[in-house]
Amino acid sequence: EERRAAEEAAALQAEEERQAAEEALRLAAEESARRAEAARRAELERVEAEELAARQAEEAAKAAEENERRAQEERRAAEEAARIEAEAHRVKEAPKLLKNPSTSPKAMTSTLKSLVPTLTKPKTVELEAGATVWKSNQDGILVWDVELVKRSDGDKYGFSHSSGKAEYLKSIGVAENTPEVDGPQVLFIRKIGVDGLLCSWNEAHGDSVVQPGDRIDKVNGKANMDQMAQELRGDKVRLEVHRYPEEFEVLLSKKASPKLGFKFEKPSNEKSRELKITEIGQEGALPDQNRQMANAGRFHYVVAMGMRIIKVNSVEGDAFQMKEELKNAEEVTIKVRRQEVYALERARVMKQAQILASLSNLSGGAPGRVSNGNNVG
Repeated sequence: EERRAAEEAAALQAEEERQAAEEALRLAAEESARRAEAARRAELERVEAEELAARQAEEAAKAAEENERRAQEERRAAEEAARIEAEAHRVKEAPKLLKNPSTSPKAMTSTLKSLVPTLTKPKTVELEAGATVWKSNQDGILVWDVELVKRSDGDKYGFSHSSGKAEYLKSIGVAENTPEVDGPQVLFIRKIGVDGLLCSWNEAHGDSVVQPGDRIDKVNGKANMDQMAQELRGDKVRLEVHRYPEEFEVLLSKKASPKLGFKFEKPSNEKSRELKITEIGQEGALPDQNRQMANAGRFHYVVAMGMRIIKVNSVEGDAFQMKEELKNAEEVTIKVRRQEVYALERARVMKQAQILASLSNLSGGAPGRVSNGNNVG
């Protein structure tokens, strides 16, 4: 009986010790969980505090940036008002000076020159001052982005365009609907008006001026022709502008074919410095080279009608000698200049003619009457 009592007492004591150990483990686990929860909450509070501080700093930076932008706009507005007032006074006083018999020729010439910027300055819409635009070179193509935003009902993008593929096919003498003939899926910029957002962009970004002959490869990221046209109906566009190389070289060999495969304008006189390509054939070294470039999607290296040959091998500056080199050499490296270069130069000449006409009207017409010179060239 005493042994059983002792055993029962020992078993009871062991059970009590086991329960006490379990309780201690439970309390320790609860304490650990409590501390972990407290640490988690502290970490959340720290993260939230950091995020709040970051948001406040960002908002403060944005507010400072907005204040600086408004200050810049106010300064530009004040400068523009002063410039307009000064130009208005100069234009008002110029006819009197020009019609004054005592005005010296030198003073008259100086007055006319000072009015040129006034006569050629296009009407523009307000645009924020532009930062330097990042550009890249992709296989010889200069690429950059242009952002235009319509802020009022009267705003317009201010440029006309046509199908880049149609322009390309026309330049190589192929009908637009010819099957199995591919072309660049781009928009070809034909004209830029003087009172649109693109003209204002050009004024604000002198290092990234868009000009006729440039191509638009994407509009808001859309590269399909129909989608690009649809995006241009919206109020905000990001244009990916491509400028093809003005000049490039092509290596042609007569070993595989005796024909070069193109025709050019005969030099008109001994002073001719270049050869104008007038026709691209279907067979010959140049058509074969063009097909290789087109198949590779390198349409900017396809030689087209209207381009000028400015160098043949080492011969340049003499159209007659270049002609002979094309005729006699078995292998030629020709350097060509794109037709758009000449179109832009012709537009500049026409603009200068308009300026001269405006100045002539100013000096010979009624006092106070000035031509605006804002026709699209």
